[in-house]
Amino acid sequence: MTETTQAIALSRIMNADTLAEVVNIREPMLYGFAFVVLMVQVIFIVLPYKVVMNRSKTVNNAGDYQKESADEIMQKQKLSYEALFKNSTDAIIQFNQNCMIIDINEKVTDLFGYTIDDIYGKDIDSVMAPREKYDEGCGLTKAVLSGNIAVMEDTVRIGSDEKPREVSVKGVAIILNDKIIGGYGIYSDISQRKKAEREIIYMNYHDQLTGLYNRRFFEEELKRLDTERNLPISLIMADVNGLKLYNDAFGHIEGDKLLVKAAEVIRKELRESEIVARWGGDEIVILLPGIDLSEANRIVERIKTSISNIRMKDMELSISFGCDTKSSAGQNINDIQKNAENYMYRNKLVESPGVKGKTINAIIDSLYRNSYEEEKHSMAVGSLCESIGAAMGMGRIEMCGLRTLGLLHDIGKFAIDNSILNKQGRLSKEELNEIKRHPEIGYRILSSANDMAELAEFVLAHHERWDGKGYPKGLKGEEIPLQARIAAVAEAYDAMTGERAYRKALSEKKAVEELEKNSGTQFDPEIVQVFIEKVLKE
Repeated sequence: MTETTQAIALSRIMNADTLAEVVNIREPMLYGFAFVVLMVQVIFIVLPYKVVMNRSKTVNNAGDYQKESADEIMQKQKLSYEALFKNSTDAIIQFNQNCMIIDINEKVTDLFGYTIDDIYGKDIDSVMAPREKYDEGCGLTKAVLSGNIAVMEDTVRIGSDEKPREVSVKGVAIILNDKIIGGYGIYSDISQRKKAEREIIYMNYHDQLTGLYNRRFFEEELKRLDTERNLPISLIMADVNGLKLYNDAFGHIEGDKLLVKAAEVIRKELRESEIVARWGGDEIVILLPGIDLSEANRIVERIKTSISNIRMKDMELSISFGCDTKSSAGQNINDIQKNAENYMYRNKLVESPGVKGKTINAIIDSLYRNSYEEEKHSMAVGSLCESIGAAMGMGRIEMCGLRTLGLLHDIGKFAIDNSILNKQGRLSKEELNEIKRHPEIGYRILSSANDMAELAEFVLAHHERWDGKGYPKGLKGEEIPLQARIAAVAEAYDAMTGERAYRKALSEKKAVEELEKNSGTQFDPEIVQVFIEKVLKE
C-alpha cells in the first residue's frame, strides 16, 4: 500500500464522537474500517462499508443485534483511531476547516516541543512554518482542504524553541459525508538522513585531514570559474618544506599535525570566497578569481608573515610558494597552474635545504636535551672516529666526515621512547627490537637532505657485523662501508668505557680485551688493530 493510501486511511479512521465535535452534529453516519499494523509503520487495509441502522429484514431480535454490532464497530473505530494517532512514529497535528489546531499526538511534543495547551486553536501554519516557509505551508494546507494529498519531502518547520526541524510533510483531508471538515499534518523527522547526506557531500569535496577542499572539488571549480568575467584569475601553489623529514623524525601523526597547521594558517589569511584545496601530499593550491599577480604576491607575503613565528617541535613552519595569473581569455588556465607549480619548485630548491638543515639541528638538540649521556657519547664517538681515520692515513675532509658520522650515528634514537633508552636492567625482546630501529630512522632523517645522502648510508650500516650477523641488512665483511666499520669500533669502545644508568664502566684494559675477543666476528680486525695499537697507545 502506498503512503498516499495510508494517509487517506488515517484521515478516515476517526471515531464518531470526534467527528461530531468537529462539525457539531450528534448523529453522524458511521463508517467502519479493518486495519493491519506492521512493524513501526502503520499500513491500512481499507474496507469501507455503510452500517444501515433500520434494515427491514429482521430475524427474531435482529434489530437489537444490528444495533449492538454497530456499537461494537463504533467502539473499535474509536480505540483504533486513538491507538494509531497516539502511537504513531510520526508527529501528527489535526486541524479543522478553518486551519485551527484541535489535537496533536505525543510525537509532536517530542519533535517540536509544543503541547496541545500551547497551540490549541491557533493557525497551523502560523505555528509550524518559519517565516521563509510560510507561503509553502499555507499552500500545502490549502491543497489538503481542497481534497488533495499534499507532500513536501524535504523542508523545515519551527519548534517551540524557534529552532528549525528538518522534516518531510504530508497532509490529508478529513472527510465526512463527502464534505471536507479538516485535515491532518503528518511530520516525519529527517534530520539524521539530512545529516548523513551532508556528511557524504562534505567527504566528497573535502580533504579529511586538513578540512580544505580536495583536488576533485578544485578541478570542478577551476572549470566553472575559468570565464572571462572572472579575469584576472590567479593561482598560488604552496608546498610544506621538510614534511618527509618531519614524518621520518617525529612520525606521521606529528607530520599530519604540521600539514594541518599549514592549512589552517593559509585558510585564515584568505577570504571565504577564495578557494583553498589540498592538491596532494604536502601541496596546497589556492584559486583567486578577480585577483591580479601583484595582489597574489601580497597574499603570499601575508601568509609568510603569519607562519614566520609558528614553531612545531622546536622547528619553524616553512612553506614554499609559486604563483601566476591568467589575465586574458586566450591563456590556458592549466598552463597558468603549471607555471605556478614550476615557480614553487624553483623556490623550494632554494628554501628547502635550509629548512632540512634546521630540522636536523633541532632533532640533534632535542636528542641531546633529553639525554646528556647521548650527547657525551656522540661527541666521544666522533672524536674516536676522527682519530682512527687519522691513524689510517685519511685526509682532512674524510676525517671531518668521520667526526660528523660519530656525532650523528645515533640520531635515529630521537624517535625511540626515553623510557627504553634510559631503562635500567635488561631490555625485553620488544624493547630491543625497538632500539634496533634507530639506524633505519637515522638513515631516513639524513637521506632527506641532499648533501647527507652518503652519511645516511654510513649511519644505516653502523650496527652491521663483520661476520654478517648484524642489522638491519645483515651485510658482511667489506660489504659494510669502511666509515661504518670505523664507527662500530669507536662506538663499542666508548659504550664499554662510559658510565651507563644500567651498568658501571669497564676499564680500558677490559674494553680492549672485549674488542680483541670480537675481532673478526663483530668488528673489522684491521680497524681493531689500528685502534688498539695506534689510537689508544698514543
